[in-house]
Amino acid sequence: MRVALVFNKDRPETMGIYIERAFRTLGIPCDHFSSREAERIPLDYDLYFRIDDDWYERDLPEQLKPRALWAGEVHLKSPRGHLKKMAPRYDFVFTPSTVAAENFKRKGINTFWVSYGCDPEIHRRVNLPKKFNLAFVGTEGGIPRKFYLQELRERYPNSFIGRAPHTQMGEIYSQPRSGFSLRSGMNVL
Repeated sequence: MRVALVFNKDRPETMGIYIERAFRTLGIPCDHFSSREAERIPLDYDLYFRIDDDWYERDLPEQLKPRALWAGEVHLKSPRGHLKKMAPRYDFVFTPSTVAAENFKRKGINTFWVSYGCDPEIHRRVNLPKKFNLAFVGTEGGIPRKFYLQELRERYPNSFIGRAPHTQMGEIYSQPRSGFSLRSGMNVL
């Protein structure tokens, strides 16, 4: 089996890099193609796996079959709209949202819920003193997330709340008394 993985490597923490590493670790031959070069992908692969990467202007050409879609950004309004339009054109859809998976299934789309995991090289405990009340690594997002984060900043001023390089997440989450995740809208579609 040979797989064509289609995603952009613009960011080092993109889901596509983790999926590519998993295929290679499992010994499944795969080649990477940028979403921008989808029209030039050869027709001799056993699977065409499109990974949600914020590049929605171009989808996979219709002749590339069978094809799978990782629909990861279903919790964000703009990507959600694009992914809802794209999903019916795929033979398989994988998503980390249980509600999105159920909604896709109700529409007759062959969908599988796949939980997010972690990268043990990055998301690991580091032996550091507890210097924060709590920690959140991520973006402000829209409403209601930014309001939740502002409330937490006001209530717990000695906290880390904001963006950081993905390579520092283990260190940051090792230093608070409490960590949390704001997955607002994660189960919306």
